[in-house]
Amino acid sequence: DNEESFTLEIVLNENSYPFSHPERVLVSGGWPSSNGVGTSVHIELARFVGTLPKGEPMIYEIFGQASSLIHSAQDGELEPSTFIPSGENESNSSATNDKKVGKASSQNSQNSAMNSIPKQKNFRRPREKAFFWSKTPQQTPAATAFPKINPSLDRQRKSLPAAKARDDILAVLKQADEAGRVVLVTGDTGSGKTTQVPAFILENAPKDAKIVVAQPRRLAATGVADRVANERGESEPGTGSVGYVVRGDVAMC
Repeated sequence: DNEESFTLEIVLNENSYPFSHPERVLVSGGWPSSNGVGTSVHIELARFVGTLPKGEPMIYEIFGQASSLIHSAQDGELEPSTFIPSGENESNSSATNDKKVGKASSQNSQNSAMNSIPKQKNFRRPREKAFFWSKTPQQTPAATAFPKINPSLDRQRKSLPAAKARDDILAVLKQADEAGRVVLVTGDTGSGKTTQVPAFILENAPKDAKIVVAQPRRLAATGVADRVANERGESEPGTGSVGYVVRGDVAMC
C-alpha cells in the first residue's frame, strides 16, 4: 500500500554490540488506529530479538523479521493484541476499588492478555532463491576460458604466488575430485587464494564448473566479486561469468 510506510528504529550500545542485544527496537508508521496489530508486531519482534545469538551481527535479521511481521499484519495473518496499557486500565478501574486493587487488576489483565496472544512463527529474513542454486553448469551460458583483459591486470595476476602454483593446484583438485576428497589450500595474505584459485577452476572447466566463494562480510563478498569480474574483463559483477549474492542484493549472471 503506497499510503502506508514504516520506519524501523534500532538503538544499539556501541560499546557492547554485538555482544548485547539492541537497547530498543521500534517500528513506527501507518498502524490502523485502535487495531492492536502494531502492539502484536512489537511483542513478536521483542521475542525474536531475544532469540538472536549474541556476538553476531543482528541488524539484517531484525530488519527481515520486522518486514515479515509487517507483511503478516497487512495480510491479516497476525492477530491484534488485546494488551491494555496499565495507565488506561487504572483510569477505567472502579472508583470503589483502592489503588492497590486497581494496580493488581491491571497487572492481571496484562498477564492474561499476553498469554492470550498466539505465539507467531519466528521468521528469518526471506531469501530469494536465485536460479544459480537450481541450475546445473550445463544449463547456464558457458564462460569464456581466457577472456581478453587489460595487459597490466594480466601481469598483476601472473605476479601473484598463486599463479606459480596454478598447474599443481589444478592437478591436486583433479585427483581430489576423482577420489571424492576435499582440498585445503593455504597461503599468505595476498597470495591469490580467494581471487585466483576460482579463476583457475573456471578457466580449466568453463562449461562444467559452478564455483561458490563464501565470505564472512557483505563488503568482502562484493569486493571479491568486483575484483574477479574485473580480472576477467567484465565491467561489473552480474554482467558475465561472475556475480554475488548478499543480503538484500543480488547480481547474478
